[in-house]
Amino acid sequence: MARRVAFLRAINVGGRVVPMAELRAHFEALGVTRVETFVASGNVLFDTAVRTEAALERRIEAGLHEALGYEVPVFVRSLPELAELVARPPYRENRATDGDYLSVGFLKVVPDDAARARAESLRSELDHLKVDGRALWWRRRGESRLTLVQVERALGSPATFRALSSVSKLLARHPPG
Repeated sequence: MARRVAFLRAINVGGRVVPMAELRAHFEALGVTRVETFVASGNVLFDTAVRTEAALERRIEAGLHEALGYEVPVFVRSLPELAELVARPPYRENRATDGDYLSVGFLKVVPDDAARARAESLRSELDHLKVDGRALWWRRRGESRLTLVQVERALGSPATFRALSSVSKLLARHPPG
């Protein structure tokens, strides 16, 4: 059994409120074990024998669609993969400073060169984006007007973002190994 984290997009925002106990029950109904939620923003840890993350994502998305009645994009990562990602941010500092918001986006696949270039071309004085495999680092400064929809359009695929501090706290509470 391997420990995985599912990052769910659009849970507990925009009127789509799902109590964490209910979310855990939906995951348990999918046959995964040791289900835990981490903060109420759609982060679910669980154990599974399924090795393929893409297969897990499809299975969870189908189960949540059936249970909730709407689509929920799901991005699955292993704890070691998250730890490796957090250990190598593309910035000098691994934290946000005053007026900055440092987040990491989870993608379904590694973007091709054209998608990478489109996403990274959204860079401005207020926004810096850097593709890193199936992740997209986004440092926002001040009052950025760049939206997730614009980023997804540039990538040509869905994404979900978490504050780097949240991912770091998740790893501190649930270290790989």
